[in-house]
Amino acid sequence: YQEVSRALQQAPAIDLESLDWRLGAPPQAPKAGGMPAAAPTIFAPDSKSLTLRGTLRLGANSSARRMLETFDLFVRALQASPGLQVDIVQRPVDIEPGKSLKGADLDADDDKPRSFTLRLTRRLAP
Repeated sequence: YQEVSRALQQAPAIDLESLDWRLGAPPQAPKAGGMPAAAPTIFAPDSKSLTLRGTLRLGANSSARRMLETFDLFVRALQASPGLQVDIVQRPVDIEPGKSLKGADLDADDDKPRSFTLRLTRRLAP
């Protein structure tokens, strides 16, 4: 996953909080009583995945649009890698269709770090 390092160079406002590596299908969460839950497999058994959690730190003078632009730059840099699937689990700014990005929650807390989560998946070579 050298792609993560290259993407971070293009988006220095991104701070990594944690990396969770998995080989093959993710483990199933246990049901009540300790038995594994029957959950659909998200990843193929012949893949490796990385759940990347981070924060976006742009400062108090940054708009919601600027935050999204910076995050999207990071995601696009990752997506440019052939064979790497990038799924956005959580964005640093909650966006909804038809809703303005200038919500009161963003105006009041623009200087706080914004958390995000990405899932990167790559098939293993045969």
